[in-house]
This record gives sequence, C-alpha cells and structure tokens, in this order.
Amino acid sequence: VSDGSDSLASPEGAIRVGLAFDSDLHDITGEDNTLLDWRTSVTGAFGPVTYTWYRILPAKSFQPVQNDGRISGADTGVLHFDPLTYADAGRYVLFAQDSVDVASSRTATLTVVAELPLGGTLGLFAAVALLGGAGALWRRRARG
Repeated sequence: VSDGSDSLASPEGAIRVGLAFDSDLHDITGEDNTLLDWRTSVTGAFGPVTYTWYRILPAKSFQPVQNDGRISGADTGVLHFDPLTYADAGRYVLFAQDSVDVASSRTATLTVVAELPLGGTLGLFAAVALLGGAGALWRRRARG
C-alpha cells in the first residue's frame, strides 16, 4: 500500500477491510421442542452494528424474522428459538450493517428433527436393552 510518499508492505494473504463475518452462518440441526441458539459474529465494524435475520421463502423472497414470545435476537448476531418447532425449518440469511458497510452471511439451512423416544440418547439405550432382553426371552422359549 502506498500513499505516494511512503509505502507499507504486508505478508501475503487476504486483507479484509471493513465489515465481514468472522464466523459465517453454518447449517444447523435442532430437535423439535427444544432450545436453540444460532450464532455468528462480524469483525471490522466502524461503529455499532445492526443485524437483521431473514428467512428465505420458497418463492425466493426474504421475510424478516420477528421477535415474538418464542423467537428473540432477530436484531442481534444470535437468533434464539425457545422452543424450536418444525415450522422454523428453512433457509436463513443474516445481514449486518455498520455506519459504512453492509455484509451478508452465506445462506444456511435450519433443519428440525423429532426428539429421540424416551428422552434422547438415554431412551435409545433403554430401547436397545429392552430389545436385547426380548430377544433373550424369545431364544429361551424357542429352546424349551
């Protein structure tokens, strides 16, 4: 970089100037009826940063996410769902704006899945144990 009277050299690599996402938005999966925080951050801001989350609708239009009794953080870097529901599944993008620049995150997908039966992993172990016991009982009856 030179201003005509002096120059400054930097090591090879990308130089970011201005607002940019430090940790970009990633695809995320959450369980239905649980708490979910979807977070990202920006760097290089000049002054305060305002955030706006959008949900991308099937017609490729952008619908601003609204804070309500279940969703908060629509104007921050952390979108909070309490509880997360199947209706929340979809594609989202986040815009950040400072006094000079606007940056957009990558488009990311929120997937909502059903809870595992009987309380998640513990329920899975209980189901395996129950099926194992039923198999042993069946083998015993088949022999006798």
